[in-house]
Amino acid sequence: MSNSLKNTLTNKILVSLGVCTGLFSGAALAEDEERGFLAEALMSDETAKETGIDVRGFISGGFTGNLTNSAGFNGGTTFNDRANKGQMDQLYFIAERKASSDSLSLGGRVDALYGADAAFTQSIGFDDDLTADRTSDIYKMAIPQAYLELQTGLGDGLSIKAGHFYTLIGYETVPAADNFFYSHAYSMQYAEPFTHWGALASYPISDKVTVTAGAVNGWDNLSDSSDGNLAFLGSVGITPYEDTSFTFSLITGNEGIGTNQTTYSMVLVQGLTDSLNLVLQHDLGYREGATAGENNLSWYSANSYLIYNLTEMIDVGARLEWFKDSDGYRVVGLRSGAGGVPADYYAASLGANIKPTSYVILRPEVRFDYQDVDSSEANIFDNGKDDTQLLVAMNGILKF
Repeated sequence: MSNSLKNTLTNKILVSLGVCTGLFSGAALAEDEERGFLAEALMSDETAKETGIDVRGFISGGFTGNLTNSAGFNGGTTFNDRANKGQMDQLYFIAERKASSDSLSLGGRVDALYGADAAFTQSIGFDDDLTADRTSDIYKMAIPQAYLELQTGLGDGLSIKAGHFYTLIGYETVPAADNFFYSHAYSMQYAEPFTHWGALASYPISDKVTVTAGAVNGWDNLSDSSDGNLAFLGSVGITPYEDTSFTFSLITGNEGIGTNQTTYSMVLVQGLTDSLNLVLQHDLGYREGATAGENNLSWYSANSYLIYNLTEMIDVGARLEWFKDSDGYRVVGLRSGAGGVPADYYAASLGANIKPTSYVILRPEVRFDYQDVDSSEANIFDNGKDDTQLLVAMNGILKF
């Protein structure tokens, strides 16, 4: 896709979001909804209430010290992958109009991301040409979401989403402000897609069960392969109790040249006390051999989070993970070139979220990684010289 065509497409999506406000009523902002200074600067309170459009964003940056590597990259870690260097991770903007849940209503959302993290969220045939050569500079541009959403008013709330949107798979997500830890789990980095192009329908079967299903163009991909990348994407969300939720999500279909690739994720969120929450996640992925002589590939993981509300301003947490890359297919560092060998990866993180104000989050983190691999020549850390890694990081987020 040419840049001119891509810019035209992007502009049409942005215009469509604005046009949505005049098509249907019932999605105005709540009277007591707090607006950031970006929204205040771009649109008056009265206009925001009438149109229901919300504009917001944040900037995220940090420093990751690698105590086992003085230069280069942090082994298999993506996102905050630069060793002993600061980086601006995300300059993130959102324009959104939420559709009403109880009447015929049309809404939509556009997200724009600039920064070091954008290199890991590229959609083939779309984002990968927004900036120059993908490897020439760590700072890239991405539009990870641009979709319209229709609340049909049918039944108990059938909704349809079409366009470009984040995946249903997994627990962690791309926007920094929506994650507890600065670094990401191996499962999010390597086992799951980030975004999709396609359409999804969602329906609450009851007040405890919601089903979502649709068709997408594979993983992080707008372009068609020779055989297409049509895939099924769906999830079932169950909330049996107020402090318990369980989500099963699945994507299966072609992923290049007629090869089936299937991944599922199970996420349990359980409130143990008023202040303590537990998250358990399991992913499994499988890919058929592309040719008769090529082996089938698999990967799977188990990870857990324990997050405790220490004070009104401070939350502390721990994350433990085991990720098995059975065939050396998934763990391949984008900029570090690490991985590419069959191995087990173990990671443990301790971190905190410190919120001195409602619009500032500080996220210190200590992380230890271990790679269990047969050959010392295949080590992933310290530029291929070590099977362990110790990181000390600090990240700050300013919401606007």
